[in-house]
Amino acid sequence: MWRFEGNDTEGIITNGQESYSYEVDDGEVRICLPFGINEETFKENLERDGWSVDRDHDRSESLGWGPQHDAEGYYPYWLRTNPHNSETILAIPPQDYRIPGNTMRSETGGDVEEKQASGHTPIFGSGALHEFEKWLPYVQEAAGSRLDPVTR
Repeated sequence: MWRFEGNDTEGIITNGQESYSYEVDDGEVRICLPFGINEETFKENLERDGWSVDRDHDRSESLGWGPQHDAEGYYPYWLRTNPHNSETILAIPPQDYRIPGNTMRSETGGDVEEKQASGHTPIFGSGALHEFEKWLPYVQEAAGSRLDPVTR
């Protein structure tokens, strides 16, 4: 079972064996994976399972995917490799928001920028954790066999 250490916009998620740092920035939940990814394996596995995958037209180190092809390249999920070290960033859309006058609400769908303009603050909550759990096996498989626990 994963648990949060930190707050809802920055910290670490851990399950006792594995730990990953996260931050919410620029309308994305960004999770730092302290290992490199074989992008071809990652892409092949996603396509095998029916996902549409494409490179960012402006940033060759970014790989985006979603349920269908987007000619403009606006995919909800991104994998960004850092060419200067072996880290990879998994970027997912926020699923949870802090709302003025309320504590937190989980929402799916809709435009992130529209929600932010209406006072919704994206956070890392249970919805984003669920998304992370969905994609973690893909990134781990593309990184090689089961990884040694690493804290970042």
